[in-house]
Amino acid sequence: MKLRFVTNRQCPFAHKAWIALEESQRPFEMEEISLYGPNGKPDWFWKLYPAGTVPDLVAGDQVLPDSDNILDNLDTESGRPFSQRTSLTRVFDAFGRDV
Repeated sequence: MKLRFVTNRQCPFAHKAWIALEESQRPFEMEEISLYGPNGKPDWFWKLYPAGTVPDLVAGDQVLPDSDNILDNLDTESGRPFSQRTSLTRVFDAFGRDV
């Protein structure tokens, strides 16, 4: 299933999710929305995710909000450590400590 990445390029939280999506080599389309200004966020976006935050990863009728959740999902799907939690776990495992 093709993924839809709804974001704004100026959102710093979106950058890490965007990079991870590119690195995962999963096909996705990016849809950029305005966050501010006279038009603000479009009505369809509020219906998609009422909290109104970006980034959001959409697969079918499932919406995965928040960059950390997106990274965790990419970890699970790809088996690669994209999330900070996974990376820290690997570091602590190397030293024999619990996170």
